[in-house]
Amino acid sequence: MNLAPVGKAEDLFSLFARREYSVVGSPPVKSSLARSWVEPAFQAFGRAIALVGEALPNEFSLRAQDALYRAIQGGGPHEDQPFSPDQPALAQAASLIKEARTRTGREPAVACLMAHAPVDKEWLHLNPLMFRHGLKGLAVARGRACRPRLVNAVDAFALDMLDPVGEGAYAGYMAHAHLGFLRVTAARPAVGRVLTHGGGWEHILWRILRVLEGGGELVMVLAGGVPPTARGYYALREAVGRLCRRSPAARDPRGVLERLSAAAPSFAAFRAGGEVGGLHSAWRLLEAWLLYLATSAGGRSALSTGRLDAPAAAGFVAAAAALQVAPADLVAARKELEAELARETPYRERFLSLVARRVAAGGRPVVLLPLVWGRLGAVHVAFVEPACLLPAPRGKALVLSPDGKAAETTAGGWARDFVEARFP
Repeated sequence: MNLAPVGKAEDLFSLFARREYSVVGSPPVKSSLARSWVEPAFQAFGRAIALVGEALPNEFSLRAQDALYRAIQGGGPHEDQPFSPDQPALAQAASLIKEARTRTGREPAVACLMAHAPVDKEWLHLNPLMFRHGLKGLAVARGRACRPRLVNAVDAFALDMLDPVGEGAYAGYMAHAHLGFLRVTAARPAVGRVLTHGGGWEHILWRILRVLEGGGELVMVLAGGVPPTARGYYALREAVGRLCRRSPAARDPRGVLERLSAAAPSFAAFRAGGEVGGLHSAWRLLEAWLLYLATSAGGRSALSTGRLDAPAAAGFVAAAAALQVAPADLVAARKELEAELARETPYRERFLSLVARRVAAGGRPVVLLPLVWGRLGAVHVAFVEPACLLPAPRGKALVLSPDGKAAETTAGGWARDFVEARFP
């Protein structure tokens, strides 16, 4: 699998994938014949199935997809968890949709946000089960059959446990019937990249926003099921991003890099080592370096338990010093990060605040419907209390709750409160 840096934002995820494989072992080997010919052929097959599905009425499409994910689910110990349309959260979502339509005169977008189930082999059946519940729940909330789009990783790293036939067909179908997310494009040969075009980092966010801005339906996992992915790739990176945005030296990125190179030899070595190719953004380099430190063998173990190991914690302090962050602000930033790392689900403040600033502030209300799976030993797939983002001034979030009350707050603060109250 080619995970070499290409000088783009995806290099951060390629770095994570390389570090992951260095700890857990190499992925299954797939021949060049399989990568270059078998996978693309079945990607084309998956794409053809997606085109047929687009021609089906919404009701038949939902039935077909339920059958597909039931087959992928393959039974499992929790097959006896049938979907119930009578869940209180679905009635609350339907009420929010109606109220938002009345207040704004526009049809709300509806997004089912899922907690990621564990990715251990014995739990792989839970994600397709939750997809099935998400699709059905959105139809109940809407009061009619609809055509939700699933955001789902379809890159070679995500699908490395599938054979070339399964990987190709699944990637081809998801890339066109839904919003297939290709986090590492270079891992596929050129033909495969063409057939799954539109799923890379430079496209996926805007595709998600277009679905919401158009008043559509979305099913999306908030963060990865591997603890180091959720905590490192989202919580740690976003904490570094907040430091960069709040930094007094934000307008002098070159000076920040020079100070950090002088104070932290490991950063200078990281830049010279070519781990992330030719990234031009100073802030992305800081994120990549901290991610590199935090996903070492010892760092990965620490992330799995919700903390940074000593080298990564020291790196965070060194980055803050180079950014000229005040000591009191650094203390607050470390407390924020520690609280988020202790969680199973990161806050995803960057994404959720963007939904508030871009979609809701643009006039389109958005109903957010959380779906959780419980915990190991007590699995119970269920929807929990939804919320609705109403149009508000940029930088703000006007949140409508099921009791009919609307409260204005900051976009970032709302995102944290929403996730903390509903996800583990």
